[in-house]
Amino acid sequence: MTARRKEEYLRKGTSASKEGFMIGVAFTLGMASVFFVVGLFLSDIGVFIRQARFFNLAAGLLMIILGINILKPIGDIVGPVSSRLSFCRAHPDDSPGEKMGIMERLVCFSMNLFQYSAFLGAFTLGAFFALGWAPCAVSLVFPVLIWLISQNVTPLVGGMMLFAFGVGHGVPVIPIATFSGAVGGRIGEKYISAGKWVGKIFGPAVIVIGLIYVARFFGFKLW
Repeated sequence: MTARRKEEYLRKGTSASKEGFMIGVAFTLGMASVFFVVGLFLSDIGVFIRQARFFNLAAGLLMIILGINILKPIGDIVGPVSSRLSFCRAHPDDSPGEKMGIMERLVCFSMNLFQYSAFLGAFTLGAFFALGWAPCAVSLVFPVLIWLISQNVTPLVGGMMLFAFGVGHGVPVIPIATFSGAVGGRIGEKYISAGKWVGKIFGPAVIVIGLIYVARFFGFKLW
């Protein structure tokens, strides 16, 4: 994004930092808007899901699995076992198709919008990023979605809750987009270092919440 914007910024004579800040904000708002829509939907159907007899048990067990996955990816545990049990091997002639995937096309569409409006391009890129990234971060996103479903709130309140969640996800991008590539790179490295410690805290927290949901199923309500 920085490489594609640089020439345009110089031609316009605008401040790259100011423009980068606005792009970071637009990206964050685009991501948060997607979570807002998801929050509206989940809050609306949550009333039916919460009435299910095994909701607390299923939600608790799923949270425990997700918490474990944060501490130690389940793929790393299951991978060696499944590879030994699997007798299927890819054929030498098999090769990935050269056609662009739908998410790649959407990203290219967003990048093309930059020549018309940097804010609009960043906003759509944030929205598409939320759609494409959330399924890859199941362990981080699903606990929040499960928690929201269990809350007795209106769709608007649920939407605003997830909107705040989306803003929290996007805010770290703003400094990286605002400052130069070198400074943004150093900030990104600090994020990675901090993320390792956050995962060690967030994983056990999700497991504990999962145990609380399981306890609810068996009649033990802590709140």
